[in-house]
Amino acid sequence: MCLAAGGCSVLAPPEPPSRSTATPAASAVAVEGAPGPRLALAGMEADDLLARLRRGFRLPDLDDAEVRERENRYQVHPGALDQLADPGAWYLPYIAREVSRRAMPAEIALLPAVESGFDATARSPSGAAGLWQFTGPTARHFGLFQGTWLDQRMNLEASTRAALDYLEHLAESFDGDWLLALAAYNAGEGTVKNLLDDNRRRGIAADFAHLPLPAETRRFVPRLIALRNVIRNPARYRVTLPRIEDRIRFARVEADAQVHHHHVAALCGVDESLVRQINAGQLRGATPPMGPHRVRLPGACAVHIDVTRLAARPPAPASPAASDTAVYEVRRGDNLWNIARRHGVSLAALTDANPGVDPSLAPGERLRIPAASGAGDNEIVHHVRRGDNLYDLARRYGVTIASITRANRIRPDSTLHPGQPLKIRTGP
Repeated sequence: MCLAAGGCSVLAPPEPPSRSTATPAASAVAVEGAPGPRLALAGMEADDLLARLRRGFRLPDLDDAEVRERENRYQVHPGALDQLADPGAWYLPYIAREVSRRAMPAEIALLPAVESGFDATARSPSGAAGLWQFTGPTARHFGLFQGTWLDQRMNLEASTRAALDYLEHLAESFDGDWLLALAAYNAGEGTVKNLLDDNRRRGIAADFAHLPLPAETRRFVPRLIALRNVIRNPARYRVTLPRIEDRIRFARVEADAQVHHHHVAALCGVDESLVRQINAGQLRGATPPMGPHRVRLPGACAVHIDVTRLAARPPAPASPAASDTAVYEVRRGDNLWNIARRHGVSLAALTDANPGVDPSLAPGERLRIPAASGAGDNEIVHHVRRGDNLYDLARRYGVTIASITRANRIRPDSTLHPGQPLKIRTGP
């Protein structure tokens, strides 16, 4: 989606922003549901999901050069279909069930493949985010929360609910014409309505095939149709489809204290990137300091792990010198540089001890403080994120704009680009 351009429990609604004012002490973690553990995997049949989707396909065929071009691409590059299984298998079973529950065409469940490649962390140059690529304004219109710690555009359940609500509204607005609804999802409802009115005034057919749509939209809908065609008849295109089991592959647990993704990954024996992907709505690699502390676990881990260990916090040692690390709770006004300076460690050592930490610290967040590292280790590399600017970076790291520009040989008015590495020097 472009205008709507843009999370994940299967047991309860997505996490709302917390209104509590204190972080509870770590005490216990419980799998959601009572009595006893209710895991998302329990009772889920393992049928072939794509076979089930085929039975619900009902979008009309589209005689379009872009459709044929995309079909040909799948024949030449069948590996492009792998995204349906990885990472699609984490999300498609849930999305397909919601689409079926609303009696929508089954092809709608494939839309995130076109929008984001089933990457819940995907962000577009226009600021769209998540599986369904919601922009900020459209997300807010459909009730998706966006904050420092949480962004429901990247939450599976919340974003799917909003996307399907929007698509149902569009289908009704265009009298059940799903091709027009999909075009409006990409280009905007007003744009499509104005083009239809223009066609009618000029005596031209008012349908998708005859609308002078923007180039992106003209490609967007045929790509979905082409993917549908290949899944509907893989033998015709001489491709082998991945087999996707029709079951939810993760479960959600809730803790009484903050849970960090790197800790979940270590306990579950999986890459942290997987934990971040299925918890993509948690922007800073952890549940919010003030809660709610809900985290998704890969299915096998959810079945076997001792969930009481997820929120366990290492006790702060009596003296930092007695251990390799101490624990520090962030206070209002703190930044990484003044915390490092106060504890006699380098900024690089502090960030190394807290992988994934965001420079925009929040009161109540806990940091591991390594043993004093002495002078000399005084440079880190910050990879620019969307929205970063030199003023904010200087303030976050407790340095001057001049020091950043000197270290990186850039001008104070230079434009920063997402992913760009910047050296941050905190010493001489």
